[in-house]
Amino acid sequence: MELALQQRQEKRHCKEALVTGEALENDLVLSSQLLRINPDVYTLWNYRKEMIVASKIIRQEAEDGETEKEECENEREGGKAPLPPGSFLQKELDLVIDCIRKNPKSYGAWHHRRWLLDHAFSPSPSAAPPNPSSPVPPLPALSRQLKPVLDRELSLCAKLLDLDERNFHCWSYRRWVVSKHPARTPRDEFEFSTSRILKNFSNYSAFHHRASYFWDYLREAHPNLDPRPFLERELEMVQQAVFTEPDDQTAWWYHQHLISLALAWDTERNKELGERDDQELTLRGVSFAQRVLEKEVKVLRELVEEGEAEGGGYRWAVLTLADLLGKLASRKEGKSEEAFLRAESQKLLKRLPALDPDHAGRYQDMLDSLP
Repeated sequence: MELALQQRQEKRHCKEALVTGEALENDLVLSSQLLRINPDVYTLWNYRKEMIVASKIIRQEAEDGETEKEECENEREGGKAPLPPGSFLQKELDLVIDCIRKNPKSYGAWHHRRWLLDHAFSPSPSAAPPNPSSPVPPLPALSRQLKPVLDRELSLCAKLLDLDERNFHCWSYRRWVVSKHPARTPRDEFEFSTSRILKNFSNYSAFHHRASYFWDYLREAHPNLDPRPFLERELEMVQQAVFTEPDDQTAWWYHQHLISLALAWDTERNKELGERDDQELTLRGVSFAQRVLEKEVKVLRELVEEGEAEGGGYRWAVLTLADLLGKLASRKEGKSEEAFLRAESQKLLKRLPALDPDHAGRYQDMLDSLP
């Protein structure tokens, strides 16, 4: 009760200080003390942003730093801290870290850290923004430090993900840092996600991070934009994951994502060939998606048989195999082969209620929707 009253009083005092311009430094100190106690008071973060913009503290530091450029440049290039330890920006970033330690999933703290860097390093040449949520253009003294600061942020994200590999705030912040980084590439992030996935195949956040850079990585690694070799390698990696942890849904979701990409590529390719109306370019024989489906069906049949041999069954393997069989059947021209695949898919769906009673109704709906 006393803490809530103190917070209300501090909010009111901060607002008055903004109007009168009194005791700005004390207000920053008091708000930082409150935020270290409870980093989830979003109003306090917003008041703090308003005070930072009104006082032009970061902008003034940049102007002062510009006069010391020649003295500091060699030191910064020599591997020292990307920001002066006593600078307001560095102290503010330290405050955010203290708040993240208090609550690693504090929306306000993560948003404030992103805002701080936008405020300091935005390349826009415009004047101060009309509201504190907009970035302010930086001066050269700060702009030159962008890469080392972002390098440090990436290292910070890696350390925090060592503590909690599924902190989606940290993963999202990392993607934002990468989007601002002048040298970080999709290949780098693919390699980073690979290292995280190999540590733990259940890390859904790492798979999602990987999927976020799929097309950017493809453009970088395969300029001809042919995803087939890359998709095949990704599916091989997922096979390792599902055979290691067949009951973990994480890798199965990424597997479903890759299958959808293979089907989409075939659809776009057929559309492109149809528009060009070139008989020599017409797809002959088995399409890429069909080859992928046939290969995955063969692999998953082995996994399902392995589950049966152990006296139970892997529900995700059974469900995925049933789905792939249905997709493959729709691509078969022979009626007998199509009927065989659909019958196998139906048989697998009938097994699922015993493996997963909680979703028996869903499996019955899937059975009822079969052609």
